[in-house]
Amino acid sequence: MSGSEVDMADSNGRTPLHEAARRGAMICCMHLVERGGNINRQDSDCNSPLSLAVKSGHNSCAVMLIQKGANVNTNVISMPHPPVGASEEGEEKRKWKLKSTIPAQMTSTCEPVFKVVVEKGWQGVTYVMLDRLEACGVKYAAAVESAMRARKYQVVLSLLRKQRDSVKLCDKNELKQNLLHVLAINKPENMDVQIKVAKVLIERGVPSYTTDDKG
Repeated sequence: MSGSEVDMADSNGRTPLHEAARRGAMICCMHLVERGGNINRQDSDCNSPLSLAVKSGHNSCAVMLIQKGANVNTNVISMPHPPVGASEEGEEKRKWKLKSTIPAQMTSTCEPVFKVVVEKGWQGVTYVMLDRLEACGVKYAAAVESAMRARKYQVVLSLLRKQRDSVKLCDKNELKQNLLHVLAINKPENMDVQIKVAKVLIERGVPSYTTDDKG
């Protein structure tokens, strides 16, 4: 495969590297990256090869891509696509149907790749990503927030212990919420865990009196 063919995209904007990552073909991914494949190129849905590897459940492939320099400041995006034959017109489409037999409308989703990794319980991938998050422009507090939104509070506590710079835990998100706001919104089922996390955050200097953009 020549250099230009490595990054040749199909009708969905996917290169051979996208497809290899989606299928979990780790050796093929390594070969394509070594041949100059763009490791961060996005397809038509704005998924990178790393996004597709995570979305499809291939943790070993995800680790390899991260170690090869994949940007971890990216999202896993799922877009609704019409089923085969949905564009066909005819009497069948106009037939009356019970409401219960009509499939629910799919909606698009966009989640930080770190949050999806934490939700999947991939601890190895989580810690490999941590070493690159800040270098890729992800604030440490945003990583903790992702773990909170995934309601993986053992990971949250581990992340809080790992970070020695308390100032990095005080950053706010785009809604001007700090980690105590996020904790209150995404509270764990176990109240004792919520109290434990809140206590750690307050001890580390996260202010409990600040307001978000809603006041």
